[in-house]
Amino acid sequence: YVVTSLASPIANTGTANSDQTDEVTDTESVDVPQPGLAIDKVYNGFATDGDADGSGDVSVGDTLSYTITATSTGTANLTDVTVEDDLTGDSTSCAGPLSQNETCVLNTTYVVTSLASPIANTGTANSDQTDEVTDTESVDVPQPGLAIDKIVNSVTNPDGSNGGSSVDQAGDVIAYTITATNTGTANLTNVTVVDDLTGDSANCALVLAAVNNGDEAGTCVLTTSYTATQADMDDNGANPTLNGFIDNTATADSVQTGTETDSEQVPVVQLPDHDLVKAFDPNPVGVGETGTFTLVYTNTGNVTLSDIRITDTVQTLLD
Repeated sequence: YVVTSLASPIANTGTANSDQTDEVTDTESVDVPQPGLAIDKVYNGFATDGDADGSGDVSVGDTLSYTITATSTGTANLTDVTVEDDLTGDSTSCAGPLSQNETCVLNTTYVVTSLASPIANTGTANSDQTDEVTDTESVDVPQPGLAIDKIVNSVTNPDGSNGGSSVDQAGDVIAYTITATNTGTANLTNVTVVDDLTGDSANCALVLAAVNNGDEAGTCVLTTSYTATQADMDDNGANPTLNGFIDNTATADSVQTGTETDSEQVPVVQLPDHDLVKAFDPNPVGVGETGTFTLVYTNTGNVTLSDIRITDTVQTLLD
C-alpha cells in the first residue's frame, strides 16, 4: 500500500472466507508520524568588528549578525531541510533525517547600505515533508541629525573694558561660542567644529543622541576669539565682503551627517578724524628775529588716512 495522506492511523483490514466457514477479519493499524517545521530568526547585534563607525548603534556600513534556526517540531523525520536568508541570499541545507527537536542552523551577516528603517529581514525554511515557513526580524535604524549654533558672547576693548556690540578699534576682541548639537536619534562620531575666521577647531569622538543620553542631546562645543586688526578697520570689515561687518562662519560635520554652518556678523564702526596743531617759537618774537612754525598733524580716528597734504600760509604783518 502506498501512503497517500498523513491521516493517522492507517487502518487496514484483511478478510478471509471459504465455502465451509463464515468470513473472518483482522485489522492492522499503522501510526503515521506527523511532520512539523518551525523557524526562528534572531538578530544578534553587530558582527565581530561590525560597528564600523564606533557609534554604538546601527548606521550605514555596519555589519549585522543573524541566526536562523529551523527546528523539526513533529514526530516525523525531515529530509533535505533548507534554510535561506532573503536579504543576503545566504542559505544552508541539512540532508537529514532530522528527528523531532533537531535543528538546521544558518548564521549570516548583512552590511547596512541605507538609513531606511526598519531593516526587515525574512528567513525561510522548507523540507521534503513540510510546507515553507518564514520568520521576519526587523531592526530599527536610528536617524542622524546635526545642528550648529554660533553666538557672539562679547566684544572687549584692548584695555579690557566692555566694547559693546560693535568693533570700533584695532585690538578689539570678539569672543564666540560655537555649539554642535546631535538632533537625531543616532549617535554621531568624529564630530568636528571649525571656526573659519580663526582656524580654531574642536573634535568630539562621540556625541550621543538624546535617546541614549537621558533625553538630553549631546553637544560638541568650541570657544574661540578673534582680535580685530587695523586692516579690518580700514577695509570696513573682513571675510569676505568688506560690507561693514566682521563676518565669521562656523562649520560642523560628522561621520554620519553632512556639513552644517552658522554665521555671525559684528558691525565695524569707522570713525575717521584728524587734528592739526600749529605752534611758533619763539613767541613773542621781535623785529628782525627769526621764528619757526611747527605743524603737528594727528590721526585721531580709528582708520588709516591717506593722501594727506599740509599747506602753511604765513601772513605778512604790516606796520
